[in-house]
Amino acid sequence: MKRLLYLLSFSGLLVAGCSNGASEVKQYIPGRYVSNYAHEYASGRDTITIEPFGDEGYTITRHIAFQRIRDGKKKPMEHSLRKYSGVYQPQTRTVFETRGGVTLYFDPSAGQMKWGTAVYTKIDN
Repeated sequence: MKRLLYLLSFSGLLVAGCSNGASEVKQYIPGRYVSNYAHEYASGRDTITIEPFGDEGYTITRHIAFQRIRDGKKKPMEHSLRKYSGVYQPQTRTVFETRGGVTLYFDPSAGQMKWGTAVYTKIDN
């Protein structure tokens, strides 16, 4: 009987611990994230703003500013603004972007979010 009680108590702690981690990630998600990049053909900055929408949904706004580089010369700055919708996946603690099917991964301890292979740093809530 003591063994059963101990096992049930331990299971409850385990479930509570998992729930707290999921809750921590969900609370971390809203905010603004940036990623800077530069390579042979362009340099730029992506800014992603994530805002809650309903219980499990998010509005994702992606602003891209970049300069093409041709023959070693920078071209004029170009801008792009895109809007997406995302749904929080509590089992994986991720947001699934519904248009392109991309999964956004969040790491609150590192202050980062991953969109595909790009790593973004959170700059504010």
